[in-house]
Amino acid sequence: MKKLLGIVVLGFIFTWGVNAAVVEYPNPLRCSFTNYEEPCTCEKEPNFIKKSYCELKMKQSNKMTRGEAAGVCARRAEEYSKEIGAEYYKDCMKDEGF
Repeated sequence: MKKLLGIVVLGFIFTWGVNAAVVEYPNPLRCSFTNYEEPCTCEKEPNFIKKSYCELKMKQSNKMTRGEAAGVCARRAEEYSKEIGAEYYKDCMKDEGF
């Protein structure tokens, strides 16, 4: 029993020592180091969970605000007649997530 306990304790010490020795330097291409602001890429994230979270944060950071979307859609809708422009505006806002 003491041997097993000793092996487990040595395993923890070895694992902790290896992890403590690994210093993670900031990679300017990793989005988690740039607070998910461009230019960065989610491809450099170390695992699937961090990569998925990075992609979600990047998608949210690139989203327009409601006011910005309204301005863009209004400018695009001006190119059409009044009735068609109103429908185009609604569809444009829906496409932008509002």
